[in-house]
This record gives sequence, C-alpha cells and structure tokens, in this order.
Amino acid sequence: MLCTIAYMLYAQHSIEIGYTAGMNNHKFKAANGTVASTLLSGGIAYKYITKKGIGLSFGIDASGYNISPQSLNSSKFTSYRNLHNRYIYVATPIMLEVRGGKKKVQFGMHVGLVAMYGMYYRLQYTYSESTPPMGPYPATEKITITDITYTDFKLIQIGLPLGIGAHINLSPRYYLEVSAEDRLLLGRVPKTEGLINTFGLRLALGINAIKKPKEPKQ
Repeated sequence: MLCTIAYMLYAQHSIEIGYTAGMNNHKFKAANGTVASTLLSGGIAYKYITKKGIGLSFGIDASGYNISPQSLNSSKFTSYRNLHNRYIYVATPIMLEVRGGKKKVQFGMHVGLVAMYGMYYRLQYTYSESTPPMGPYPATEKITITDITYTDFKLIQIGLPLGIGAHINLSPRYYLEVSAEDRLLLGRVPKTEGLINTFGLRLALGINAIKKPKEPKQ
C-alpha cells in the first residue's frame, strides 16, 4: 500500500482536452444507398504517468452526427423525403498508458477498455402517399411529417481501444498528444444505431499538475 501511494505521489498528473477526427465515423445508409454524415467528437481525460513511463488514464468523450440525404426509397405512389437523422453517443475509455524516450518528442501508446452509451436520437422525415386518378376522380396526395425523438443512457457496445502516437513537451506545464487509435468494437450494434467505423486521429492539449516547492521553515 505504501509503495502504491508513493508511486502515485511521484507520478505525472495531467488533464487532456482533445478532438478526434474520424473516431466513431458513424454512417447511415438509406434504402436507396444514400450515405451522408457530419462528425463531431471530443473529450477530456485524466492521466498519471510514473517516472518509468507507465500509467493509467480515465476519460469521457462525446460524438455524434447528422445526416440529411435528399430522398429515401420511393415508389410510384409513395415517397420519403427531407430525412434528418441525429445520434449522440458518450464513451468512457480506461487506458493503460506507456510513454518512452527522454527527448522533447516521446513515443506513446495505449490500450484499454471503452464503453459506448447511447444518449440522444432523433429521426424526422416527410412521408407522402398519392392515389392515382381513376375515372372522373382526380389524384389525391396525403403528406405527413414524422418526428421520433428519445433521450436515453444505455450501454450499446464495448470496445478495446488500441493507439500509438507521439507526446510533445511544449513546456513543463503544457504538452501535445498526437495519436492514431482504433477502438475495435466488439459485437454488432443494430443498424439504427449507426455505428460502423471507429478509427481516428486524435489531437489533445495536456496540462500538467506541477507541485509548488515547499517553502523553507523560518
């Protein structure tokens, strides 16, 4: 126990704020094959790394996307139009961190476990149904707007993150982390959840917690 406490006290404590491009690259494929997505992904993590370059990190990040294909599958007398589909997810990664090298730019890698939670979902579209003209009766058309929204916090998938990158020391207080990561999601998620690709490039700014030197006793 004393060794563990000593290890913690002399570890490098830091907070990282980062953005990931491509991570959780959600895609939704409509019945006619249309695919469109806009990705947002960012998060915050706490790290502590010992003098031997080994440590742990705990984080939380959010990602989401919107899609707006112009049309869905339609027949001669029915059609789906103006589709707006939005998903928002929250993930909680726990990582084993390894850092090597004594220069300004160091090697870094991490591996761990991540849990993905569904937080928000909204589907909105316009549906129209027309009746063809018959004899003296003209064609008629019925148009409805469907809006389905729910908020939930449910576990939808588990993954095994594996990443490699560089740790760049800017000063004793600040540093940059640049890494590539694949979350290797386990199992399959229902198509409506939209999770497909999980590889991404992450850029994070880290802030070290620097201890103030003790003042000499008078």
